[in-house]
Amino acid sequence: MNKLLEEIKALETSVEKGLEKAKNEKEKLINDAKKESLKFISEEKEKISNKMNQRISNESERLAKEREKILADGDKAAADLKRKAEKNLGKTSDLILGYFYERTGMKN
Repeated sequence: MNKLLEEIKALETSVEKGLEKAKNEKEKLINDAKKESLKFISEEKEKISNKMNQRISNESERLAKEREKILADGDKAAADLKRKAEKNLGKTSDLILGYFYERTGMKN
């Protein structure tokens, strides 16, 4: 009977050790899975951040080019208006002087 009790105790000890080992392995697997999940999430966040930064950079470049074009078009339009104004300045001067001479009776 003592031998049977010893065998049962030995078996219980063995089972307890097996359960403890299984529990430890389970904990390790869970911890490893958590670490892998966090690593994956971190990597994906980094990829998303890089894509966003690239899109922002691309859009900034596009807007800068568009701004430069708008400014260049504005400069051209202003130069055209100035050229027309200068061209008409002589005509306007002649018109005003003519009107003045006509009103005052003075001659050119």
